[in-house]
Amino acid sequence: MKERKSSTFRGAAVVAHLQALHAGRDPVRLAMKYRAMRRSFGDFVRGTCSLFYLRAGDVEMPPSPSIWVCGDVHLGNFGIYQAEDARLRFDLNDFDEAGIAPCLLDLFRLLAALRAASADPDDDRAMAKHAVAGYAAGLMKGADAAFDEAAGESILPKLLALAHTRDRGRWLNERTERAAGGRHFKLDGEKTLPSTPAERAALFSLAKRLGQEFGAPSFFDPIDAARRISGVGSLGLPRFLLGVAGEGKPDHVRLLDVKAARKLAFAVGLQLPCPPGLDDAERIIQAQRLILERPSAPIAAVDLLGDRFTICEVQPCAVRLEASLKYPRKLGRVLGKALARAHMRAARRTSATDAFDKFTYDATHWSGEVAAIGILFADTLHEDWRSYVSAYDKGAFAV
Repeated sequence: MKERKSSTFRGAAVVAHLQALHAGRDPVRLAMKYRAMRRSFGDFVRGTCSLFYLRAGDVEMPPSPSIWVCGDVHLGNFGIYQAEDARLRFDLNDFDEAGIAPCLLDLFRLLAALRAASADPDDDRAMAKHAVAGYAAGLMKGADAAFDEAAGESILPKLLALAHTRDRGRWLNERTERAAGGRHFKLDGEKTLPSTPAERAALFSLAKRLGQEFGAPSFFDPIDAARRISGVGSLGLPRFLLGVAGEGKPDHVRLLDVKAARKLAFAVGLQLPCPPGLDDAERIIQAQRLILERPSAPIAAVDLLGDRFTICEVQPCAVRLEASLKYPRKLGRVLGKALARAHMRAARRTSATDAFDKFTYDATHWSGEVAAIGILFADTLHEDWRSYVSAYDKGAFAV
């Protein structure tokens, strides 16, 4: 890995960057994020996407075409979801950091995340090698359909079977309780926190607007609202759960994830331009339509509380691929293939196929170098985590 800049961004500079990055966030959920990042290197990598891109600016990488990319590829951002055509698919599922950038950045982010999720150096190197091999093989094969129940990939049948067994009523009972007028959120401090009266009023008004815009006022009839606790990277940013009536029966209530949109991490770290003509919420929605074979529904970009938000449904069938490392080689290969298919779709839909075809043809030239760079990326981020842990334990991240 060839350094282009000095390596003075260490220790105290890393701590100062993270403190500035999180200034102004909701203190309750921010404290949860800081604890998670202290608890594990994997959560630190998930929660510091901007730091990854600051590091990427110091690295000489093989050239790759600029296309729409996910921007934050890690294990927690793959999973099963139900698309708007009602079919279950396995694919990427988070696009907060999506934009136009060299496509190998996604692969490097995945390799660093795989390294961070494993406690065994042999496993993480195996996963990196097989992820790169899977990515290159996926490009060469040329198939860009998302993995579904016909895919036959070894780690997917159990995930798809689990998604099929999810019962909406039981799933709702874990998150809500029946009360007069329908269901209300359990404010358990783990998945939800109370919303303020102003937030609740704004969310109920939003539901009414959605009902008019989608021509389904009874479906979007609001029943409850709460602050949402989910993920790592976005903890502390404005994020809500909005319950709407759905088809009208208690077990048909729909939960909507209402999430604030923020500026791209790589736009800051690498000074890459944001996609023209789109605000950040529109960018996230556009990315789903370009990168996924079929997005989930409904998805929308909306105004709320003086900010821009995205909306998507929280699905009972959603199964995230968390750190399931029992078969590291198979896992790495499947994720590499899934990422390749996503990139091919994005290239095809934005008329970037010529540059992407050349990149695919040259895979034998760059694939050997990529795995080693990914491991070194992770090693540098591990040093950053040690700096964070030391500062956290000294009280630098008290909120």
